[in-house]
Amino acid sequence: MDLSRLFRPASIAVVGATDRPGSYGAQALMNLDAIGFPGRVWGVNPRRTSVLGRPCVPSVGDLPDAVDAVIVSVPAAGVATAVEEAGARGCGGAVVFSAGFAEVAGGDGLQRDLVAAAARHDLPVCGPNCNGIVAMHAPAALWGDALTPREPGAVALVSQSGNVAVNALATRRGLRFHTVVASGNQAVLSAADYLAFLACDEGVGSIALYLEDDGGPGLCDGLAACAAAGVRVAVLKVGSSTAGAQAAAAHSGALAGDQRIFRALIEEAGAAWAADVHELLELAKTLAVPSRGRIQGRGLAIMTCSGGDSAQGADEAERLGVALPELAPATCDRLRELLPAAATPANPLDYTAMIWGDAPALRGLVQAVGADPAIGRERVF
Repeated sequence: MDLSRLFRPASIAVVGATDRPGSYGAQALMNLDAIGFPGRVWGVNPRRTSVLGRPCVPSVGDLPDAVDAVIVSVPAAGVATAVEEAGARGCGGAVVFSAGFAEVAGGDGLQRDLVAAAARHDLPVCGPNCNGIVAMHAPAALWGDALTPREPGAVALVSQSGNVAVNALATRRGLRFHTVVASGNQAVLSAADYLAFLACDEGVGSIALYLEDDGGPGLCDGLAACAAAGVRVAVLKVGSSTAGAQAAAAHSGALAGDQRIFRALIEEAGAAWAADVHELLELAKTLAVPSRGRIQGRGLAIMTCSGGDSAQGADEAERLGVALPELAPATCDRLRELLPAAATPANPLDYTAMIWGDAPALRGLVQAVGADPAIGRERVF
């Protein structure tokens, strides 16, 4: 199944387009404006001829062109029809914001109808019950929540939780995203499909994968595609507790398996296992940095703006058996030129809160410490 038109659309239609404040249909149109989507956009609404400055047609079948991506934001009962029309029209894929499918009692039949409609036309569908897709580099937003566009980077995030994706997009932790997918129920496209596509997408350095189910039978193939492409993967799987498994089922209809077996599979495939969302995002950020070889030695430097944090870092390094070597005299001399008078050159380095936010000074400190011969910089190629 080809996902390229869905992830790099040149034209988009919003089924359920409206200007009603707070609605997904209105937010999707506003996000396209916010991200600066350069392509053609239509609304689909039988009661409107235009919405928020965009032309509107009664149905997907009435679109003047077979658009690359269709956003579906209508009640669950009408979703299968919209997907059927998108497939018959020759559209490239769909994102379904609508909820009320396998995640709720009585919604299984509607999800089966959606899947059948997509299968008849080999149409890739993200969702249902999802927030959608943001391709920062395209730029394109098939997204139902508020969005603040940011500079694109090399990290991709695939999350069954919409809120995890929303919070990640809003974070100020130095993350720059290439693509974010909030995949919801994964009724048609699975985590494996997203992994396989993103592994070959230019500019992706790592993928953070947040799962509520076990990723589907093709997950190993998706992880293998990433390994073959040199794209590192970090995985967080929720549902290890009884309550967590029940919450996942209620949220996206996910069924939890044995966490120990799943972790063994993930690590055997070369992916990193994350303990929580914060670790997932930090791992992905680190793994996105291109590797030039194996770092020789275990010399580690710790830098913080707090003596207490420095002490905690030193204790944790000793617990893990990681060396914190003394800095060379030349390094200490350079640090004295950059540090406030109250700070002392050492490893760990407490540069104090006095220069917190002083980017040039902090950059110089990082460069000076990183250049120290005792810190693990030599590489074996």
